[in-house]
Order: sequence, then C-alpha cells, then structure tokens
Amino acid sequence: MFSAILMSGIFFGTTSLVALYHLYTKKESSSNIAIVGLACIDIHAYPVDKLPNPGDVSFVDKINISVAGTAAGTAVVCRKLGMNVQLRCAVGTDFMGEVVMKSLLSKHDIDTSGLSALSNYPTSCTVINVEPNTGTYTYT
Repeated sequence: MFSAILMSGIFFGTTSLVALYHLYTKKESSSNIAIVGLACIDIHAYPVDKLPNPGDVSFVDKINISVAGTAAGTAVVCRKLGMNVQLRCAVGTDFMGEVVMKSLLSKHDIDTSGLSALSNYPTSCTVINVEPNTGTYTYT
C-alpha cells in the first residue's frame, strides 16, 4: 500500500519538494509514494541554429529522447532517492507510449501498473531545439 500520493503540478518544482520532504523527514529508503500527473516524451535536437521556414528541411547532428513530464520526472527522482514509486498517468498506445512505459519500468524500476494506455489519444511529445553556441532552447 502506498503511504503517500502526490499530485504533480506543472510549475511547482515538485521534484525539489519531494526531495526536500524525503530528506527532511528522513524517511526510510523503502518509503512508498504514488505519483499522479503527466508523462510524456522530450526530443532534444542538437544543434539548431534557426527553425526552418515552412516547407524547408533542416538537419541536426544529434537527437536524444527522454521520458519527461511532471509526474514521470518526479517519479524518477523519487526512485533514485530509494523510494518505491507507483506512477498513475495515461499515455497513448503509440510508439512513444511504449517508450514511456518500457523506460520507466525497465530502466528506472518504477511500478507502471497504474499507467493507462489510451488508443484514442497520442502520447504527448515535445521537440526541444538546442542552440549550438549558448545552449538555449526553444520548444516546438
């Protein structure tokens, strides 16, 4: 049974709050937490000097794909702190949804039994274009 449930907000620095709570209360590493919220995919493209005009093509040297979202990110940090984590959210039944589920389960050992795969909706993805000289980025 999970002893805490965390509703993950978009702009609340949830990951930091969980880490501080965990360290402040000196919870045992076997603490249980269920996290509810967003799980998605971030696609980082390097380098992107400028976005192409409509109809044009632009090439990049490197692409990284990572599981993201307020709930998924918080779940990964909680797991790294030694907590037993169950994630409750929804993804699509598409390829990106499979990436989310497999990454959280196999790479991070997060309980995904509360994760729903919905056939009517795609998994949310964000392309993050990283500028080569400054490291600044834009979302598309």
